[in-house]
Amino acid sequence: MKTTILTTQNVRNYGDLLQAYATQQLLEEVGCRVDFFDYYIGNARTPWQCFRRIRYVKNPLRWAWRVLTLYPSYLWLTAVCRRFVRQRLHVQPQAVGSYADFKQLPLDSDIYLCGSAQPWNTMLNRGLLPELFLAFVPDGKVMASFATSLGVGQLTEWEQPRFKRLLERFDLLSLREESGAEAIRRLGYPEAIQLNDPTLQLPATFWRSLCRRPYPKPYVLIYQIFDNPQMDAYAVEYARRRGLPLLRICRSLPHLFRGGRPVWIPRVEQFLSYIAYAELVITDSFHGTAFSINFNRPFLSVYPYFFERIASLLRQTGLEHRHLSRYDDFSFLEKEHIDFSAANQALEANRHECRRFLQSILTLSPFVPQP
Repeated sequence: MKTTILTTQNVRNYGDLLQAYATQQLLEEVGCRVDFFDYYIGNARTPWQCFRRIRYVKNPLRWAWRVLTLYPSYLWLTAVCRRFVRQRLHVQPQAVGSYADFKQLPLDSDIYLCGSAQPWNTMLNRGLLPELFLAFVPDGKVMASFATSLGVGQLTEWEQPRFKRLLERFDLLSLREESGAEAIRRLGYPEAIQLNDPTLQLPATFWRSLCRRPYPKPYVLIYQIFDNPQMDAYAVEYARRRGLPLLRICRSLPHLFRGGRPVWIPRVEQFLSYIAYAELVITDSFHGTAFSINFNRPFLSVYPYFFERIASLLRQTGLEHRHLSRYDDFSFLEKEHIDFSAANQALEANRHECRRFLQSILTLSPFVPQP
């Protein structure tokens, strides 16, 4: 049974790569032959086009400064991400970036899946893109969303009728956050369910098989997506009080000067390793938080602008108290140990729900996978 996935594996982001890899693994475990559309959001196919789309600012001097300080590291990160895609993912040979491009493909798979990440976040994607709702898929094919994220807690009045129309052809719907599932239910799709991010659907033992101890001594790790000087200062002081070195995963040149020993654009497997062996992870990243929980590593989560994904995960796992809301709060030093037993039970329960969901997709297809 052939399944083709539409997701954002070409975004230069560790989390997007790993959720795609996890989705591929989960589908192969239930007997599917899997590939991915080679999709470039906004038709930005070269590193320069992607960089301009993400980093554009109106002030010419600021733009020039960003190019000088950020673009070289962006090229390096692009090479790291493409290496992972080439080695780990089954991607179709033809690149696509628009609705019209998809219509030129053979589209002969049995199942089409809208994957995880945030394809339905209209603010992040600069609008509502019909191809991200599989609008190009011909009638008679099985269509489903798999732990797809809205990125926000609710839909706007403008979004609601458009989402409702675009979701009419889906056979099954699952959202990453409970708030997202509830938003879709209110549109008249009561069958929408909540499923965790695909990386959480695989146990820690699977991810540890990709890891190697990255540093010989205990350390505190900071993995930061958004600029936040207060978070930088907090991480430095926390590590000092803890008496451990602070390691910082650096994705751009400015990160080298924000405190801590730099870990310069590690490979994807190394990124996992630094989380898996950390004494404490300080992060504003959803996947930084998710892997800390999956690995049962102590962590502190700082909420970024789109924080519903992290907040939902912490609520589900009973770890809301690991949200760092004040940068003068070092009480976590006395309560660094975390009892992950309830969190592990919640994750395992959702894994069973995930397997049932995947089996439901298979029963809708006219073909039965071989055991």
